[in-house]
Amino acid sequence: MRRFLMGATAVSALALVSGQAFASGFQLKEQAAAGQGRATAGATASAEDLSTIFFNPAGMTNLSGNGFEVNNNYIVPSAKFKNGGSTTYGGGAATGSSGGDAGGGALVPSLYGMYSVNENLKLGIGINAPYGLTTEYDNGWQGRYHALKSELKTLNIQPSVAYRLSNLISVGAGLNFQRAEAELTNAVDHGRIMAALGMPGASPGSQDGVTKLEGDDWGMGFTAGLTIQPTDTTRIGVSYKSRVDHTLDGEITQSNVPTYANAAVAAAFRNTAATADLTTPDVISIGIHQDITPQWSVMADAAWTNWSVFDELRVKRADGGADSVKEENWSDTWFLALGTRYQATKDLDLNFGIAYDQTPVSDTYRTARIPDADRTWLSAGLGYTLLEGVRLNAAYTHIWVADATINDSTRFALNASTDNLRGTYDSAIDIFTLGLTAKF
Repeated sequence: MRRFLMGATAVSALALVSGQAFASGFQLKEQAAAGQGRATAGATASAEDLSTIFFNPAGMTNLSGNGFEVNNNYIVPSAKFKNGGSTTYGGGAATGSSGGDAGGGALVPSLYGMYSVNENLKLGIGINAPYGLTTEYDNGWQGRYHALKSELKTLNIQPSVAYRLSNLISVGAGLNFQRAEAELTNAVDHGRIMAALGMPGASPGSQDGVTKLEGDDWGMGFTAGLTIQPTDTTRIGVSYKSRVDHTLDGEITQSNVPTYANAAVAAAFRNTAATADLTTPDVISIGIHQDITPQWSVMADAAWTNWSVFDELRVKRADGGADSVKEENWSDTWFLALGTRYQATKDLDLNFGIAYDQTPVSDTYRTARIPDADRTWLSAGLGYTLLEGVRLNAAYTHIWVADATINDSTRFALNASTDNLRGTYDSAIDIFTLGLTAKF
């Protein structure tokens, strides 16, 4: 069950719809249509719509009345591998295709609701998917013994409360009830194993099997935040999201496995229950929203993510087999965003934003399951009031992903030879976002 969680890379909200992750690691920042038009700049401070329940629940005190909000992101990623000297076990050139495009379009929704007890006390709930992604390669590609399909789906339910302490300070907090589901598959070169055991008619690559790993779990964490309003035109926000610990309970299943007389080899490929630990990271965000004129506002955000909690992936087999351990050694990251909003008319505003999103994955530890690299965002969007209390927001984001070099190895246990996946990834992401907010 090697890399049970590294395979975890997909997301979805509400119905756990899968898609590829669009922030660094396997984090999703696409949680609001209005903020998406500014590359999420100011999300911690602006408190302009109900997505503040997720980004900073204290911002609810900036909103009046009751309401709900629904957002949908259609995300179109592309991740293409270019071979750069990959070798199979024993040193020969790796066979197969380049794997096609490991990305794929996905719809990622979010939903928020708020009830005003009074002007100072607000209750809210958010349902979304803050983590995950999916990568899936063509069968028979050059890296099939490293990865075929890798998926994590998350669903986060966050009931929240906010209270205005004074005209200067508001505070907010919420609980995160988070479900995670993971699936990981990769090919197994049974032909090579049979040949190493001296089984007649066997040869490397002549019979590939597939190992499939699945697991799921519920975990719980919390969110806390505050907003500071030193003037009528300036708002500062700070928020903290705790890590959420998961122990994914699941199973390992095998397909196309030959009959092995060797008991130890046969045991390694039998179906078994298994568990693996996954911790989603702590996130600390700070943002500022500044009105320059009645028409123009600028905003910025900085977020630190504690990705170093992902230092290893350990999988435990229920049948007594040895733990599988993979060093990950991810690094903490920064996300920096700058945006602006222009109130063009009474009903129409225009939004623009840029962002830099640092990857937690170094060249040394990059794998085909998460071929992550630094990202640069450029976003634009608009908001339009359809009728009193009802607002439509739309946004488009293009993300440039830096070329990612990979040099990853898997070991053949019977003779300690390695399969080496070497090359580069060319990746990019397009995001189309639509949201509706209603107040009553």
